[in-house]
Amino acid sequence: MNNAANSKSPTANMFKHRQKVWLKAKNLALLYGSVKLAPRQHGPFAIPQVMSLVTYKLTLPHLWTIHPMFHTSLLTLYSKTIEHRENYS
Repeated sequence: MNNAANSKSPTANMFKHRQKVWLKAKNLALLYGSVKLAPRQHGPFAIPQVMSLVTYKLTLPHLWTIHPMFHTSLLTLYSKTIEHRENYS
C-alpha cells in the first residue's frame, strides 16, 4: 500500500521561485454577478516562496483577503502568448 501511495506523489517541485502561474477560481469567493460570467482563472501571480513539493505561496493583490498558500492542483503555468500579453488592472 505504501508503494502505491508513494508512486503518485511528486518527487520534484512543479514550479520554481519567481515563476508566474495562473490561479484557478474554483474555491474563490470573489464578487461577480454571475458564476458563469466570472473568470475561471486569475493572475498571473508570482511565486515568492516555495513551501513544499505541493504547496506554494503567491503574491496576491492587497484587496484579496484570503490566505496566499495554494496547492499545486489549483495552479497552472503562465506562458506569454499573443493572446495573453501584459495584463492591466
